[in-house]
Amino acid sequence: MYEGNKRLFSILYGLGFVVTIALAVVAIWPDLEAQNFSATFRGVEPTPLDCPIVLMSGESGNVTIELDNPLERRIRFAAISFISRGNQLSIPQEDRQEIFIEPNGTGTLSWQVDESNRAYNFMVLARIYVFQNGRVESRSGTCGVMLINQPPLANGSVSGQMLYQLAMIAGLICLFVGAWGLNEYENPVALLDKVDGKPRLGIIFTGSAVLTLVFALIGRPGAGVAAIVFLILIGVALMERPSRKPPI
Repeated sequence: MYEGNKRLFSILYGLGFVVTIALAVVAIWPDLEAQNFSATFRGVEPTPLDCPIVLMSGESGNVTIELDNPLERRIRFAAISFISRGNQLSIPQEDRQEIFIEPNGTGTLSWQVDESNRAYNFMVLARIYVFQNGRVESRSGTCGVMLINQPPLANGSVSGQMLYQLAMIAGLICLFVGAWGLNEYENPVALLDKVDGKPRLGIIFTGSAVLTLVFALIGRPGAGVAAIVFLILIGVALMERPSRKPPI
């Protein structure tokens, strides 16, 4: 029973860890690619975009930018979008929009994307550039969206975001249940040392995996990559550090 439970928790932890990191990579990779897309149009101020993380084939989503007017007068913002299309990265789809925003107010501009905006066959890349208006500096933001094929039996009933969220919930449950279970056994990813009760490297390893996913979800690909590198270093340290057996 001891070995059976330990194996079960090890499988749950391993599955949860793989799913968590895979979901982080799905969010980080397109965002990294987008940073060099139409790079000529870089605004003075970086502005985050609101984009779906995943789109299914046949599904559409919106790339949205929120603008704020810090001045005491009504001003007009003009923005131009550069969105990949048909795997032609050098000839992006361009579209210009304008919006008037009241003093100290906010407004949003949105562009629709779908599988016709493919780049590298499996992602959508977007850059939004907002022109300077008087004392309001130019700004720009980028984001990427992963494209995946619709499962044959889905019939359009499952959205990419829904699939991503379900996988994330399942992955985190497996990760935390596995970590909790392995804490009762001799294991390098145990959270606490059974001999002295002190935190082990396992708690840093598990926390780093979750942090990697958090960085991916909030659109910080650089921080996500740094977290993955840190995770690899901690993983190497775990493999080189033997587990201590709990007292009998």
